[in-house]
Amino acid sequence: MRTRFKAVLVISAILALRSTRAVDRSGPQVARTPARRPEWTSEAAPPRYPGPRRTRPHGIIRLVKLAYAAFVCLLVPVYWREYGPENFLWFSDIALFVTLAALWARSALLASMAAVGVLALELLWTLDFLTGGRLVGLAGYMFEPDKPLYLRGLSLFHLLLPPLLLWLLHRLGYDRRALVAQTTLAWMVLPLTYLTTDPEQNINWVFGPGTDLPAPLSPSLYLGLLMVALPTFVYLPSHWALQKLFARP
Repeated sequence: MRTRFKAVLVISAILALRSTRAVDRSGPQVARTPARRPEWTSEAAPPRYPGPRRTRPHGIIRLVKLAYAAFVCLLVPVYWREYGPENFLWFSDIALFVTLAALWARSALLASMAAVGVLALELLWTLDFLTGGRLVGLAGYMFEPDKPLYLRGLSLFHLLLPPLLLWLLHRLGYDRRALVAQTTLAWMVLPLTYLTTDPEQNINWVFGPGTDLPAPLSPSLYLGLLMVALPTFVYLPSHWALQKLFARP
C-alpha cells in the first residue's frame, strides 16, 4: 500500500510540474486594462477639429435696429407737420414702416414685401435724384430751394432703403409669398389714396402719371389700369429677380 501511495504521489508531482511548464511557456495570464483608443489611427477616422468660432455680429444688427428706429421716430413727426398724415400713404413711406417691422421681427415676409413693392421704384428715384430730378420728376422736390434743408435731408432715406432691403434679404431670405401679399396691400392702398387725398399731391400717382401730367383717361378707369399695371410691370419683374438672387427663408 505504501508503495502504491508513493507511486501516486510521484505521478501527481510529475503532472503538476508539466502543467507549470506549460503555463510558463504560454506566458503569465495577467489581467490587462483595456488599451486606450487612439485619437487618430489608420483604422479610425481623423479627429474633427472645430476650427475658429464665428461670432455673429449681434452688436452690428442691434445698432442697425436702433439707428433705423431712431430715424423713423425723427421722420414721422416732421413729415406729419410738413406734409400731413396722408403723405404716409406713399408706397415708399409704407415700405419704411414695413422695413422697421421686418428688422425687429426678423420677418422674411415683411422684408420681401417691402423689396417687391419699392425696390425698383427706389432705384428709379435714385436715378432721378442723380439727374437733378429731370428724369421722371420723382426726386424733383429735393432741388426746390423753398423746402428746408433738414426736410430734404430726411428724404435721403430713399437712397438708403434699397441697400438695407438687400442686406435683409441676404440675411433672412426671400419669401415667395411676398408677390401676392404686396399686391393685396397695393390694392387696398391705391383706392384709399384715391378717395382720401388731394389730387394736387397725386400720391402714388393715382390721379395721373408723373407729378404734373393729368390722367389721359377717366379717373376711375385710370385707377383700375394702375392697379393692374403696378403688379404686372413692377412687382412681378422684381419678384422674378429676387427669387433668383436670394434663397428661401
